[in-house]
Formats: sequence, structure tokens, C-alpha cells
Amino acid sequence: MNEEMIKKAKETKTVEELIALANENDIELTEELAKEYFERLHATGELADDELENVSGGGCRTVDGWEAMAYTKKRDCPTCQQRTTHKVFVKWGYGYKYQCKKCGNEDIEIGPTVKPGIII
Repeated sequence: MNEEMIKKAKETKTVEELIALANENDIELTEELAKEYFERLHATGELADDELENVSGGGCRTVDGWEAMAYTKKRDCPTCQQRTTHKVFVKWGYGYKYQCKKCGNEDIEIGPTVKPGIII
């Protein structure tokens, strides 16, 4: 997710608007996850203990430095040549990795990534 998408997500007024935004951008988002993200995007006040732990570097599901994101994205797979659902992983400051759920291909997209909640 890029900065422009995060900005648009923060501008949503309801969970339904957040789901619609995700769908417009080929991002699969369950209602449960949408509620969680909406609350995080519109949170005020102090961080909960688990949120603070995630920001400080703990609580992440990582493999070889790649953190699994809690959403999937539909995109064209360069291996099976189909528009399929991909698991999304991120290596902060490096880029995104997408794993095709159909054929298992992993495709890396190098580019700037900024951890949510970090102001630069």
C-alpha cells in the first residue's frame, strides 16, 4: 500500500467506504479486517500494549525479514499468466513480495515502503 492509498483510507468515513476503496484497488479485505483497519486508521489517544509492541518491532510474523500483511491483493501472475489472489508480504524500506495462491510464484516489487504510524 502506498502513501496515497493510506491517505485515501484515512479519509473514509465508514467501514463500508474502506471496503469499497479496497475493492476499487483489487485488494481483498474482509469485513472483520476492514473494521480493525478502520479503527486503527481513525484511532485517537494512546497505543494499546499490542500496538506498541508491533511498532517497536515485536509481534510481527516474519520469514527472512518479510512481514506477512493481513490482506491479499488480486494481480496478474507472471508465472501462471492469470489474474489471481496473492498473499502480500513487506520488507520495510525495501519493497513488497507477492505470492500467487494458485501457483505459489513469488514476485518482488522493489520500492519505498514506510511502516504505518511512522512519521518521516
